[in-house]
Amino acid sequence: MGHVGSYLAVSEEKGNEVIATADGLASYRSFYFANSDFADQHPEAVQAYVEALQRVGTTIESDASEAAAVMEKATGLPQDTWVGILNRLDHVPDFIDEEAVSDLQEQADDLMAIGLLEDEVSIVDYVWDREEESE
Repeated sequence: MGHVGSYLAVSEEKGNEVIATADGLASYRSFYFANSDFADQHPEAVQAYVEALQRVGTTIESDASEAAAVMEKATGLPQDTWVGILNRLDHVPDFIDEEAVSDLQEQADDLMAIGLLEDEVSIVDYVWDREEESE
């Protein structure tokens, strides 16, 4: 959701209504990227990083007040606004799954079809296979 979501929340607090969204048109996900060489050479570090993010996300989902206080200091938006924003989001990341790969491939294919990409993209070629690295 990022800053756009925070602006949306502030606008809604002022009484404005959302009249349309992109729900059902395209999936929206956030991703963390790693250097391929680093991920291949240090899979345990990648695993530890994801587990740390999961712990933080679980904490935010159980009580968003501490994260909201941090965000208030960083952005100037009130803590109550941030609690509302944070309560809308999923904060527990996981490794990319087949559904996400499929959605991204569909989006890449759509961009190719309308001419925004010149070359075909195979999303699976850019996804780290952690099972392969642990063998």
